[in-house]
Amino acid sequence: MVIENNKECHPTTRKEREDVRAYAKDVLGSLRYTPWLYVFTAYRGEFKEGWIPPDFYRETLPLINTGYRQVANAKTLSSRVLSTSAIPDEVYLLGGRWFDKTLQELGRADVEDKLLNSGGKYFVKMEESSGGKNVFLFDPMKMTVAGLEGVGNFVVQRGVDQHQFFDQFSPGSLGTIRILTGIPRASKPRCLEVHLRVGREGHQIYTAAGGIMIPVDKDTGVLGEYASDRYWKFCTRHPDTGASFFGKKIPNLENAVSLCEELHNKVSQFAIIGWDVAIDRDGETKVLEWNARDPGIKFCEPALGPCFREMDLPGILKSARGGVGSQRKAS
Repeated sequence: MVIENNKECHPTTRKEREDVRAYAKDVLGSLRYTPWLYVFTAYRGEFKEGWIPPDFYRETLPLINTGYRQVANAKTLSSRVLSTSAIPDEVYLLGGRWFDKTLQELGRADVEDKLLNSGGKYFVKMEESSGGKNVFLFDPMKMTVAGLEGVGNFVVQRGVDQHQFFDQFSPGSLGTIRILTGIPRASKPRCLEVHLRVGREGHQIYTAAGGIMIPVDKDTGVLGEYASDRYWKFCTRHPDTGASFFGKKIPNLENAVSLCEELHNKVSQFAIIGWDVAIDRDGETKVLEWNARDPGIKFCEPALGPCFREMDLPGILKSARGGVGSQRKAS
């Protein structure tokens, strides 16, 4: 893995490697989970019992999010399923026909008037899009409304005019906040972790390939000292703007967290949901999308975790396997 060649990361000690192997075997049920735990240890600078590696997580997620997982990936259904005005949907193309956000059918001229004459930016999100892929800015200089009609179902969202707090990090692209919520057994949804995602120069939107992630204290909204890119490269300042991260507080994060918890309560069929939200100029939360198929944890778990102690994911997977592993719990 790339992190093995990252000199900024902590070289694991013999004791840490022994702890990793014991935890993987006794709690997670197999030594095959050790590679990611070694990565987490190198990143964090210490081993933390209770960590859930991505491969173990992907095996458990289908058991707790069940067959509903694909619903969250249907971008054209999000506003209807969640029943919230916080999603900035404007128009849909469904089966070659245009609809507004109330699902009233529109003519092509109506759509052209909205996208070309109402001002602001608009982004096209294809069905099944994720990680910034198959999401693009509607550019009237390069495309037409008619030309979009043959590319499949999608939603067009109005671009968010982000709060000035985020301009210091990514003035050219929207800074988004990933809020991970979970439902522990017989409990209400609660926030498990928060991190900020900001883009790099030349990118209109955040993508995993062209952005950096900053850990956030979910209770206070305060940013951590170090950010990381997809190659586990550390930085204390944004590489393009030079803005530092440490100690700065995201405005109105508590409202964003509360909204995500409330929305999760509406779809309690899912045990874990990753929400991508933005905070606009007025401090209001905009929900850009939600992910229940595979809300990734490669960054949040080593940077902020263990995040899943209350969820007892080892116990869930062990039960599904018929008792593989010991009775020891992650704690």
